[in-house]
Amino acid sequence: MIRKFKLYFTILAALFLFSGCALSSSNNNVDFNDISKEITKDLKTSSILYITDFVDIASLENTSQLGFILASNTKVAILNNDTNTDTNDKKAKKTIIKELTIGKNIKIGKQGIKLLSRELSKLKTTKILANSQVLVGTYAITSKQLIVYLKLINLDTDELLFSKTTSVPITDEILELEGIDTTNQDIYIPLVL
Repeated sequence: MIRKFKLYFTILAALFLFSGCALSSSNNNVDFNDISKEITKDLKTSSILYITDFVDIASLENTSQLGFILASNTKVAILNNDTNTDTNDKKAKKTIIKELTIGKNIKIGKQGIKLLSRELSKLKTTKILANSQVLVGTYAITSKQLIVYLKLINLDTDELLFSKTTSVPITDEILELEGIDTTNQDIYIPLVL
């Protein structure tokens, strides 16, 4: 009887040991610059450009840091890779990005010096220039990926001039920027040998 118990115990221990669970968590960092470069790669614009904060596609609201980071990196990617600038032609038109959040006044306080504002009454201008284009970004988060959508719209005609999407695997960093708690969301995956 004791031999059978030892045999069963040994088999169960071996099964547990060799088919046990491995802890997996998607804690890789994501390079937001790469996302912005990829989504703006084929973008061609030749006028004044406004770029909105990226918003969650389901609610069309930006309630997290993720939308601000995507929009800011997109501005950098466009300015660093202006496809409308020919280095041999000094008169080639560059894209002009107009900042929508410039305040009327510089605010100096204990937290530092500030010029940007999101309060309409404190903005330098609330008018959009004629012949302008707006770059609108949205995103969706699934259980496996962040999907980013970009649309270039002519503000005078409402015409959609360009549209593109890209996606990256979901990471803890993306979830945290979206305000999703990742501290107790470890996934256990069977380890197969």
